[in-house]
Amino acid sequence: MVEIANYYRQGSILSLKLDTGTAPATVMQPLTPFTSSQVLLILLDGVPTIMKVYDPRFLCHRQPSKHRPARPWDCQIEAEAIRQTTPDPNFDFSAYPGRNDRVGWEILYYQQMECTFRSEVESYMCLAPLQGHEIPCCYGSGHLILANRAFFPHILLLQYIPDAIDLRDIAVKPDRSIILSLFKTVSGFGALGVTHNDINPGNILFSPHNAPTHAVIIDFGHAYYRESESDQEWDEIVKENGDVRAFKRLLGWKGWGFENPA
Repeated sequence: MVEIANYYRQGSILSLKLDTGTAPATVMQPLTPFTSSQVLLILLDGVPTIMKVYDPRFLCHRQPSKHRPARPWDCQIEAEAIRQTTPDPNFDFSAYPGRNDRVGWEILYYQQMECTFRSEVESYMCLAPLQGHEIPCCYGSGHLILANRAFFPHILLLQYIPDAIDLRDIAVKPDRSIILSLFKTVSGFGALGVTHNDINPGNILFSPHNAPTHAVIIDFGHAYYRESESDQEWDEIVKENGDVRAFKRLLGWKGWGFENPA
């Protein structure tokens, strides 16, 4: 179980550093379990809003397993890691630190969160035409101001979809038009310069939960966005990453079946 800090609990007041200045936000609900980023439903300027926090302190990879030791967060180790590194878009994640190199692992975790944040921000920018219907609106980014930290973690503010249910738990099959709309959305990511890379049941939301009228795709933390690739290179990346294949497999897993639109 990944730790939930006291300041992420219901009723806590958080201080956000935004482009417009510092703003308070009230935690309405932490959306657990936390895996990579931490997802909270907050009240910001009186509006329920989803906030994602990219804080390496709470990565689930810190928990021990059969193949790795526990790597608990430590303030001094984090400070030393931040002293030794800066955000690096070309960071080599395949070069794992030594088993006992705690600073090295802290640097890797920090860079991982930086990479996840960049992926989400760039993806939402590329997918701007879909925001507000096929995907949530992205309201902007900033930092979470925390005491006794070597840096302030990035945050992303997103549209809250009320009364939503994900593909795992939905009990009623939505109208075919909703499924076709999802297919069109997933199929269109590549043309807008994004592959999602994590089309799973938890990342497809239907609303309202008991009689869905629309659906959205969420969570672009694992997305790949187009940079300098040629058309041929990008087409190969889109095909290899297989968002559409993943979507069709999920429908089969759900027992709904699917026929491509004409």
